[in-house]
Amino acid sequence: MKKNLASFCLVIASNLLLGVYLKTLCPTIYLEDSGEFISAAFTLGINHPPGYPLVTLINRILINLPLGSIPFRVNLSGVLIGVIGVVIFCGLLRRFGINFPLSILGAALLGVSRLWWSQALQAEVYLLNGVIALIILSTLNKRNRRSLPFYLGLGLANHYLIITFAPLIYFVFTGERAVGTVLKKIVLSLFLVLLGLMVYLYLPVLGSGNPQVSWRYSPATWRGAGRMLSRRQFSLIEFSHEVTAKEKRRFIGDFLKKLAEQGTTLTLILAGLGLFWLFKHQRRWLLITVYLFLANSLAIILILRFPFSPLKVFTVGPYYLVAYVILFFFAAGGLMYLSGKKSRFAFALGLLVLALTLWRNGVLVNRRAFYLTYDFGRNMTEITKGRGVVMVSGIYELFPLMYFKLVESRGSKLTVLEASPGAYSRYRRDYPNQPLFLTKPGGGVDFINKGLLFRAINGLASDSDESWKKHLVTRGLFAGSRAAREYPEMVVRRYYSRIYLLRAEKSGQSGNRNGVERALEKVREISPELVIPANLF
Repeated sequence: MKKNLASFCLVIASNLLLGVYLKTLCPTIYLEDSGEFISAAFTLGINHPPGYPLVTLINRILINLPLGSIPFRVNLSGVLIGVIGVVIFCGLLRRFGINFPLSILGAALLGVSRLWWSQALQAEVYLLNGVIALIILSTLNKRNRRSLPFYLGLGLANHYLIITFAPLIYFVFTGERAVGTVLKKIVLSLFLVLLGLMVYLYLPVLGSGNPQVSWRYSPATWRGAGRMLSRRQFSLIEFSHEVTAKEKRRFIGDFLKKLAEQGTTLTLILAGLGLFWLFKHQRRWLLITVYLFLANSLAIILILRFPFSPLKVFTVGPYYLVAYVILFFFAAGGLMYLSGKKSRFAFALGLLVLALTLWRNGVLVNRRAFYLTYDFGRNMTEITKGRGVVMVSGIYELFPLMYFKLVESRGSKLTVLEASPGAYSRYRRDYPNQPLFLTKPGGGVDFINKGLLFRAINGLASDSDESWKKHLVTRGLFAGSRAAREYPEMVVRRYYSRIYLLRAEKSGQSGNRNGVERALEKVREISPELVIPANLF
């Protein structure tokens, strides 16, 4: 009877969490890789290295559901993976002797933590990595642990960060008495890892068919597959910079700040009590969890050689997900420690922490009304009239255009080039008769979200890809300024144009049409190459 009641409560709690996720789910494409993951799933293509075949296949299955738009169906995968992970986490807490009410509370705290919740609302790979990590942790706490190497291989088919579990799995698996000799254990473990990695066969099979979404390296060849799996392109970014000790300390400070933001101050206090509870009752697991916490936070910061910047901080943030999972494992242990003193107080405190976390993070992670990226891609295709060449400077521009070309079949005649060395020469050689559009180099979606593009005209582009760096501002607002010395003319004029675009927007909001026209006229004077959509404001 008690078991049935517990199962019923878990189902109710899971459905409540499912409702919260659906209420805050992003309805369309989100920032960063979202447009790429959706496009790759829709066309059965290949994502950026290492390809992420597991998440592509999962997303492809959900695309076949007759529910809403294509992006909604793919984003739904994050919702389902998030809820499944929370259920697994609840089962893990039960195996450690934490009573059922507190296990549900501890799992719910993870479900509404900032990073876990936000990753459940969009097309990404990090949440699946966290769920596989939970499956490995649950298996580590069972008697039969033969499937551990398989889960490791399956995790590597999603994201390489799961490699932090490899030392644990090696020592635990080779210690299994039922498996046989050490050599037999090693051979069997390698076989199971390769079995999990079989998902990667997706890459050469699809790569040989010239997929619509494909990266720089073709996995249909041995060399291309090696570069794809080794993330050669990104390893140059992740490990090639000279990073100072000061920058490492800033990354550590940023991690500690994000750690505190996952829940509340009470969450950190409970985690401290949980460490004490593990020290008293589960010292072996105290060592395991502390190792995983450090391996998925401090070790990542020390190994990666990213220069400290807001963009890199944003990029590295999801890498800490497993460390945050361990934080909430400690917090659940803290509730269990308090329940040994006063059980009702522990449950009431858990409810309070859950309510505060839900209130705090609910406002910050809500994606329900997020249409910025979708509107940007739509406006880009409308401004270009679906033809010509757009030279983009980053994924915030590339992936929305990819989505509209491949999924919504808009801008099918639009060619997208990365603004890299040789890009303009390639344009002159391959597309000389097509109009060329430029986005703001190094910029985000704040300036171009309304489809503002710059048409290349005489004087803005020459045979040299570095031509814009030869121009300086000699008159106007930025004349003689630091911006004029450090930035090319075209970029400075775009920032200058933004001042008047903001004035036009404010005038439009107040109903001052004359103010809008005066501001836009000034914009045209400063940047005649700027394409301004009709009825922009």
